[in-house]
Amino acid sequence: MANQAYLIKTSEGKSEELFEANNTIPLFWFTLLDSDTIERSEKILMDCYDSYIESDDDDEDKEIVNIIVSKTTFIKNSTAGKRFIEKKYPDKVNLYNDFIKYLDNKLSETDQLELNIFEIAQFFTMDHLVALISNTVDCIESLNLNELQTFEPSRSSIYDFVGYDVFFGNQFKNYSVDYLESLLKDKKEKELRDKKSVRQRAKEKRKEKFKNIFMCVGGIAFIGASILMIIKNGSYFMGIVGIIFGGIALLFGILNLKG
Repeated sequence: MANQAYLIKTSEGKSEELFEANNTIPLFWFTLLDSDTIERSEKILMDCYDSYIESDDDDEDKEIVNIIVSKTTFIKNSTAGKRFIEKKYPDKVNLYNDFIKYLDNKLSETDQLELNIFEIAQFFTMDHLVALISNTVDCIESLNLNELQTFEPSRSSIYDFVGYDVFFGNQFKNYSVDYLESLLKDKKEKELRDKKSVRQRAKEKRKEKFKNIFMCVGGIAFIGASILMIIKNGSYFMGIVGIIFGGIALLFGILNLKG
């Protein structure tokens, strides 16, 4: 089962999940942060995570603290983020611009973004994860192109950069041609996999049917041969045994053919 991270919009006590990621934190999310935000969040994240781990797994009131960043802050941080993307991932600049534009349009000036990383911390410890996040943010701010380490995205996966929106409002595709094309490509590939799976199941079904027909024919042949053995040779014991085994094969073949 995957461990999720969430990028959340909060507004007047209400929360809306904008993006989700599986088993990682997408690179673009880091560009919303800065060193001061990480430093302010570090202690409360670790204290809260310790309580979270120690609490009962069935406790529905587990407290979760997120990394919080205001709209003004993440818009400012995105300037350094864009410089980093331009240098290291020039083919993802349009996607990054779409991502920031989407968040800008989604949030009012009083709204906040929250980054929920609690499940990702289960791969490490919270203090280790915070150190990795801090290192990644430092790389972005200093244009260090070679030290992303743990959160280095796969260039072939657009979701390693932005996360998944399709589980929620599915609105980002209206802002990003690249994201829309990726969704359509995934949909087409899934349809091809489904068709291949249907063909494979049909092939296996035909094979199974042939096997059961062969079992029926073999059973009939075995019964016939056993009867001839009794008539010609008087081998009643061997003949009766053969009839029983042939009958069992015939019965199983018929039952399997029926379903």
